[in-house]
Amino acid sequence: MARRIILFVIFASALSAAARSDWAQAAERLDVATIKMALNVTDLEDNGFIERVVRLMNEGRISRTYVTGAFAKARSRPKNQFQYFKQAMINLALRDGVDLTKPDPPASSPSTNQSLWQRLLARLRELAPG
Repeated sequence: MARRIILFVIFASALSAAARSDWAQAAERLDVATIKMALNVTDLEDNGFIERVVRLMNEGRISRTYVTGAFAKARSRPKNQFQYFKQAMINLALRDGVDLTKPDPPASSPSTNQSLWQRLLARLRELAPG
């Protein structure tokens, strides 16, 4: 009887260690495809939200711990995993000062009007006499 208990304890601890290892590996490679596949997300439902969260996480604007925690908690839900993940990320990102309910500001690029103005001035200088 004692032998069976010892074998059970050894088997349970080995199984637990393997499960923890899988979670650690999944947390290290959080990318768009992994999250979408694990949460069973459709493109209509997602609407670019996961891509945005992963991009902000990779840029360091959202904590990786928040994303990993929200992902793990959402995976433990039997239904509506993506909705739970989305709401959790909106609330957690606010702690980092990122409002996921608003669209991203446009990327800072040189103004088209300014470059047009500069080209016009250069052309006028070419045409000006003297």
